[in-house]
Amino acid sequence: MRQSSFYQGLERLMVESAVALTKGHPEWQIDLLVLYSRRGLTPIQRRSLPREHPLLQEALARGLVAWQWDDEGKLALGQWLRLLHFVREKGYDLVHTHEPKTDLLGMVLQRWAPVRVVATAHGYPKTFRRLRLYRQVDHRLLRRLDHVITVSNALRQELVGAGVYTERITTIHNAIDVANFRTQANDHRARLRGEGEPLVLAAARLSTEKGIAYFLESAALVRTRLPTTRFFVVGDGPLRPGLEAQAARLGLTDPPVLSFLGYRRDVASLMAESDVVVVPSLREAFGVVLIEALALGRPVVASWVDGIPEIVEDGVSGLLVPPGDSRALAAAIERLLVDRELATTLARQGMRRVEETFDVAAMAERTLAVYQQVLERPPRHAP
Repeated sequence: MRQSSFYQGLERLMVESAVALTKGHPEWQIDLLVLYSRRGLTPIQRRSLPREHPLLQEALARGLVAWQWDDEGKLALGQWLRLLHFVREKGYDLVHTHEPKTDLLGMVLQRWAPVRVVATAHGYPKTFRRLRLYRQVDHRLLRRLDHVITVSNALRQELVGAGVYTERITTIHNAIDVANFRTQANDHRARLRGEGEPLVLAAARLSTEKGIAYFLESAALVRTRLPTTRFFVVGDGPLRPGLEAQAARLGLTDPPVLSFLGYRRDVASLMAESDVVVVPSLREAFGVVLIEALALGRPVVASWVDGIPEIVEDGVSGLLVPPGDSRALAAAIERLLVDRELATTLARQGMRRVEETFDVAAMAERTLAVYQQVLERPPRHAP
C-alpha cells in the first residue's frame, strides 16, 4: 500500500516484488493498493495525470490484483473507515506500507482490524520544515508497528537512533527484475541521439532532495568543454517550473542543450541510449535508478550520500562526488564522457554487482521471510 502521484522507481519496485513473490510462492495472495494523490502539484501537472495510476495499469498487466483509491488527505476519517472495512472484508493477514501516510493507516489497522503491519522505510527528505516534521512523526509510528524494513544500512542506523528496536528492523536493499528491465530497454528503443552527440541523463522526481538543480549547473559547465553534449531530465514533480526557469537562465534551452522529458514509461530505453546516468541527490536512502542504470551497463555518477555507497563503490563500479557540488559533478561526468575505457570498465563492474546482489527474486525471498516471522509472533497492537 502506497500513496503516490507518479509511476517511478518505488512504484516499479512494488510491482516487481509482488510479481516475484507470487511467482515463487503461488500460495500467497499479494494485492496492491495505491492511494492516488494529486496534492502538492501545479494545475498543469494535475491535468496531465492519467485517470488511472500507471501502477494500477502495470500491476493488472502483470497479472496482479490491484486497486486505486483517490487520496482524500491526511485526516480523512471516511478513508480510514473504508480501509478498515476493506481489510476486514478481504481477510488480509498482513499489510505492507511504504511511506508515512500509509504507515499511519497501518497503525490504525494494526489496532482495529486487527492485522499485522510491516513498513518499508525508504528515507526522508530534510529539505523543508514540513518534511522534517513528517520524518519525526513517522519515526514514532514505526516504533509501534510490527516490523520495519529499511532499504539501506544507513537508514537502519537512523531508525535505531530514533528509538526503533533493533530486533524489529531488517535491512533489505531495493532490487529490480534485471531480465525484465533489459527486455523493456530493448523493446522500446528511444530516439534521442543526434549524430555525434553524447547523452547524459538524470531520472528523478523533481523535488529538492533529488539535487536536479546541481545537475543543471553541471550541464552548463560540461557544455563549455564538450559542446555537443545533450542532457535530459526524466521525471516530474513540484519543482519542474522552477527548474525549467533555471535551465533557461543557464542558457540550456535555446538552443536546446537540456530537455525535460517529464514522466515517461520508456525510462529503460532512455537509460540504455545514454552515455552517462547521473544521480545528484542531496538525500537518497538507496537509489533504484542506480541499479537500473547499472543493470543496463550504463556508467553512473552519483552523490556520496546516505545509502548510495552501498550500491556504487567509487572508482570501481561508478564515480561518487560530494552532494551539492556541481563542479565535482561536472568533472566526473566529463571524465566518463572523455575516457570511454574507464566508463566501460566501471559499467561492467557495476552490472556484475547488480546481477549478483540486487535482483528482485532474492529481495522477494527476504521480504517473505519477514512476513513469515511477523505472522508467527504474537499480535502487537499499537498503544
